[in-house]
Amino acid sequence: MSKDVGFSIFAEEEDEFFAKWRKWRDGLFKPIVQLLARYGVTAWHLSFVGLIMVVPFIFFFKFNPWLAFFFLLLNVFFDGIDGPLARIKGSVSVSGELTDLACDQLSFLIVFMTFLYYQLVGSFWGALYIVNYFLMLAMVIYCRLNKIRFFPVLRTKYVIYLVFLLWILTGVNFFDTVIVFFTVYMVLTNYFLFQKIRCSLQ
Repeated sequence: MSKDVGFSIFAEEEDEFFAKWRKWRDGLFKPIVQLLARYGVTAWHLSFVGLIMVVPFIFFFKFNPWLAFFFLLLNVFFDGIDGPLARIKGSVSVSGELTDLACDQLSFLIVFMTFLYYQLVGSFWGALYIVNYFLMLAMVIYCRLNKIRFFPVLRTKYVIYLVFLLWILTGVNFFDTVIVFFTVYMVLTNYFLFQKIRCSLQ
């Protein structure tokens, strides 16, 4: 598999923007990743450390949401620097992209299931949201791997994290409103993505 056909969750129209974003992020984290590289840390290590951060997130969620949010930030941080570390070490690979994607999305699934467990999110819309979220990601990745052009889609993970922060700050729960909106959006998006994939197979 060629390097330009990675496990991307972005439409082709977004590639240029995210290339600039990666360049800016690489420069921002360069001192940190250079230090990590010097001590033999790999991007693979950071991906799994980020995933491990959801364990204390779950543990502290009931007792101290602020501390839980701190570990969520650590999860986002490690997810943000594994790519720059791989690029500075020249170890970017499709297998690395897959590891990063799997750890990132598994982290989000665990975090969202925690919201469901503690009833911050209604069970029906929460279940419908998470099913459509991963269905959308799967179809987007399939389209990129098979060079099927598609429209840019909303990736809602960080919006959900911001709603969580808002709940901690104010005590007001906007989860259900946001989840319903995003679920309806993703149902429609998934329909059109499915049609593009179906047409490509004819």
